[in-house]
Formats: sequence, structure tokens, C-alpha cells
Amino acid sequence: MRLLQAESKASESVATLEQYNPFSYALLRKPGRGGFAFLAYGYSFSSRHQPPVERLFGGADLVMVPKRSFTNHFQYNAILETYLPGIQAMFTLTAETPGWRLYRRKR
Repeated sequence: MRLLQAESKASESVATLEQYNPFSYALLRKPGRGGFAFLAYGYSFSSRHQPPVERLFGGADLVMVPKRSFTNHFQYNAILETYLPGIQAMFTLTAETPGWRLYRRKR
């Protein structure tokens, strides 16, 4: 949360490349358009069926990417493999801490 508070404006929406996104609620920010309630391989996406990265993250100003899993390593790796390349195409790495990378939408 300190990374977002230091590197972003309160008006910017934030998404997370992890199963859950605690930041919008915890920082009282408006969530980005689109998104997901629970992102998990075998439930909300699979190797054959994946919501497009634009639909999941296209409405966010920022995306937080954890450097390690906080939930399930299998899920984390599947999420990274499926969605990180699209995030890196749409967003620029702006800042990081030992635990997180902060990406900002390319203008």
C-alpha cells in the first residue's frame, strides 16, 4: 500500500495480477472498468479459454504484480504466464519494492 500511496494519485484505479485485488478497497479507490472478482486457473480461465487482458486490466490506470505468490504457486504461475505479457504490452514498469512491481498504463 505504501508503494501505491507514494507512486500514484488517489484518483488512479488499480488492478492486481493475483487471485484477489485488495488495493481498491483498502485505499478507497474506484476500481478499474472490467476486472475480476477471483482470477484462478481452472475456474475463471484455462489454457483454452482466457478473458482478454484488455477486459481484465484495460480499465485500470495501474497494475500491481506480486513478485511471489500470496496464495497458490500453481495459480500464480498460471496467471503470470497467461497475463503478464499482455500487461507488459499495455503498461510500463514504474516502481518496485522487494515484494511488488507497479505498472502504469502507457499513454
